[in-house]
Amino acid sequence: MRIAHVIDSLAASGGAEHGLVREITRLSADHDQVVYGLYRNSDLASPLEAAGIRVEMLGFEAARGARTLPLMATRLRSRLRSVQPDVIQSSLFM
Repeated sequence: MRIAHVIDSLAASGGAEHGLVREITRLSADHDQVVYGLYRNSDLASPLEAAGIRVEMLGFEAARGARTLPLMATRLRSRLRSVQPDVIQSSLFM
C-alpha cells in the first residue's frame, strides 16, 4: 500500500511532527510511504529516512504561507499524481 503523509514541516519543536514520525516509523515495512513537508524545516527527516521512508520538503517559507497556498497546492498535487498513493494522510495542513 502506498501512503503519502502531508504536514507543514518536520520541526523538532512540534508535537504533531513528533507524533507523525513515531506513528509512521512503526508501520509495517510492507507500506511504501512518503512524507511531504510544505515548509523548509526538516529537523525530523533523519529518523524517517533511516526507517526507509522518503521525505520531500517542498521548501516554502512559513511566514508566506497564505500567499503561497495556491502554489503549494499545485506543487503538492503534482507530487501526489506522480506517486499515486492509495491513502493520503494530512496533519496540520494550513
